Amino acid sequence: MAFSYSGDPAKSKLDEIRFLLQDTDEADALLSDQEINFLIKKYNSTACLVTEACKILLAKFSRYIDETNGKVSFKYSQLSENYRQLLKEYETKLCEAPSIYIGGVYEKDYQENQRDRNLVKPQFDDFIGDNPRVKRYNDN
Repeated sequence: MAFSYSGDPAKSKLDEIRFLLQDTDEADALLSDQEINFLIKKYNSTACLVTEACKILLAKFSRYIDETNGKVSFKYSQLSENYRQLLKEYETKLCEAPSIYIGGVYEKDYQENQRDRNLVKPQFDDFIGDNPRVKRYNDN
């Protein structure tokens, strides 16, 4: 299983994903480089990618059971719970609506657009007052 991690999450997408999943120890690798690269090609969004990786890791750890041998115990259920929490966190990020600006157009922007000859003028640019059949409020 190929594993690489430079220690700098800004260096590559692979390192960023390993950092977010805390899959940074080669001796205890959770996913191979090939598996992460497959997810990178499949998903554009980092949140989607980490969410899918968490699902994969949850499936992986759900096969293991908690073990106790004398005073030593291995709690795989706790490991699963940690990735379940991370999954919830990233699913919440996916559900957050992006900030959308809906509102008027600044007069300055409108005037610049009117002067810009490269913009295609809409067909519906006519004002209702241009129609002679429409009676205006001040007409008798």
